[in-house]
Amino acid sequence: MNKGVSIIVCCYNSEKLLPLTLKKLTELTKPEDIGLEIIVVDNNSSDNTFSLAQKILEGNENNFDFRILKQNIQGLSHSRMMGIENARFEYIIFCDDDNHLHKDYIEKAFKIMDSHPETAVLGGESFPVSSVEFPFWFDKFSSSYACGKQYEEDGDVTDSRGEIWGAGMVIRRSALNEIISKGFKSILSDRTGDQLFSGGDIEFCYALRLAGWNIRYDSSLKLDHIIHPGKLNWNYLIKLSKGFGKQKVYLDAYTKSGNPVTDNAWKEEARHIIGKLRRTGLHKAAGYKFLKEGNPDLIKIEKLLGKLFELYKIKNKYSLNIENIRAASWNKNSDIYKQRIN
Repeated sequence: MNKGVSIIVCCYNSEKLLPLTLKKLTELTKPEDIGLEIIVVDNNSSDNTFSLAQKILEGNENNFDFRILKQNIQGLSHSRMMGIENARFEYIIFCDDDNHLHKDYIEKAFKIMDSHPETAVLGGESFPVSSVEFPFWFDKFSSSYACGKQYEEDGDVTDSRGEIWGAGMVIRRSALNEIISKGFKSILSDRTGDQLFSGGDIEFCYALRLAGWNIRYDSSLKLDHIIHPGKLNWNYLIKLSKGFGKQKVYLDAYTKSGNPVTDNAWKEEARHIIGKLRRTGLHKAAGYKFLKEGNPDLIKIEKLLGKLFELYKIKNKYSLNIENIRAASWNKNSDIYKQRIN
């Protein structure tokens, strides 16, 4: 694998955000002995994202290469996979169109990944930036916006939550190629256009963990996350939270793959969710839409309901998803599982 860093910028109707994001990328410091490229993936935009990116990057005297690709299949995961498939270098950085990487991001990411060859995914700290004042509840829910510290301490986080959000995520391409060559396919569609359904970044982490790779956090990696004023309202956070609940139904395939699963696993999970709703308070759950802005119980209830409704939608596939991950050839525990059932 070529020694260097590929920065993948996935865009959807990004003509307003893209100019400054690309400018920040062209200003990054780059070690002389490594390669660097920017890959912009236009995800079926209806604005001038593609031509604007071309104009900006061709107009700069870059000390690295760039390419602009068009992905007509809607969805963030499809765009990221196109970027990964076209990347030339071992280390890949996901830089969303609203991310401004700090100037030393490449240097530090390369050094950390080189020093920890067992690490497949690396993430850092994100600082929220907006043109308007943040609402009083923002700090409490900043992680929903991929902002703040992901962990309290730096280091290997494989055996804790073991996940890193996509903003600024660094991936070892050879690790990802390894599981893809063994049949890994995402079961999450991820965000599609303006729909608030995500989780593809976490799915990568969970799959690579099951394949035996490590996940790492280092707060010395820093970026600014530009948050549009339209996203800083309570209704947006509610929709976002419901999307988080939905994605959990699919991510269960990874987190529950270590144990035997029955055909009625979806019913067991539904009972578990209903139990959580009861513990939150049936009176709150029944009238949750009337809870006041900033109430964390409302966000919790939205996540639980989002998962419950999505669970019912895919009830016939829930157990199958878990079994498929459990027996996947890229899952390091699959041989043990196959021995048990034979």
